[in-house]
Amino acid sequence: MTVAQNFFKTLSSHTHSSLQKFLKSYKTLTKSQPKHWSNFQFRSNPNIKSNFGEKIDLNLNHPVLQKLEFCSNLAQFNQVQAQLIILGLFQHSLSASRVIKKASLLSDSLNTAILIFESIENPDAFMCNTIIRSYCDRGDPENALSFYYSYVIFGCVFHNHYTFPLIIRVCVDVGSVLEGQKAHCRVLKCGFGFDLFVKNSLIRLYSVLGCVGSAEKVFDESPESDLVTWNTMIDGYVKNGQVGLAHDMFDEMRVRDVFTWNSMIVGYVGMRDMEAAIELFETMPYRDVVSWNCLLDGCVRVGDSLAARECFNRMPKRNVVSWNTMLALYVT
Repeated sequence: MTVAQNFFKTLSSHTHSSLQKFLKSYKTLTKSQPKHWSNFQFRSNPNIKSNFGEKIDLNLNHPVLQKLEFCSNLAQFNQVQAQLIILGLFQHSLSASRVIKKASLLSDSLNTAILIFESIENPDAFMCNTIIRSYCDRGDPENALSFYYSYVIFGCVFHNHYTFPLIIRVCVDVGSVLEGQKAHCRVLKCGFGFDLFVKNSLIRLYSVLGCVGSAEKVFDESPESDLVTWNTMIDGYVKNGQVGLAHDMFDEMRVRDVFTWNSMIVGYVGMRDMEAAIELFETMPYRDVVSWNCLLDGCVRVGDSLAARECFNRMPKRNVVSWNTMLALYVT
């Protein structure tokens, strides 16, 4: 009940109507037997503790958590949230994160989700990540960065290995090298420098923002790499016009996938080196529709209508990009 009271204390003002709703909710919270769901039978759980953040058992198939997923409006959501508080399920970080995520989906803004977050006594990184991801999905990296500083940095919430890839993505969307460098420093300070997922995010950060040297340094300093690491570095070289270095790394790779090949074709097409692009395309062990579209785009760029038509006719599968590329040839 303390969690519910703290939630309402965060509201800046109450109208007479909202006060009446609060009093009604308070009476509901004092009842020993909830009556909201006729088909739900209440059983006390001895594993649930009174202090938020303590370890409790959580059944992910709990009927109230399932009802949360099917809420279609805020009225239904508020009722389910009250049930979670009564049953003590709101104390679990995963449950609270689900509530925050659902609140962000049902509202035009994240104000409701932020209020719920602020009502939690000891929020963790999982909940913070949910808010940051919601801002990113809404295309609002500035507020995501502001929330990160306010609640994670100044709020002294410990990072986890999901926090840094999210905030690095925010830095890319904002387009700030400085914020990216700050995030990199915090990665090293918190001991996540050897986390492969974080490392790949940093390589992409520096590559997209034009700092190829920094991307190379991250790539070289880590003892562990995977296919995504190599592909990200190759894609970074290509995006920055260093196709020669990309090809050198391509030759060093023992394992390649279709993304690796497509990145190189995009690089040669960007240089208008269609001879190298076609040669690479013909040696590909597997081609997808992106591979064909890359080659088709190259033919259109150099104005070779015959080669473009031949490529288009050979395509085993076409999509909207394929047709639009061909239309661009005849329009221009």
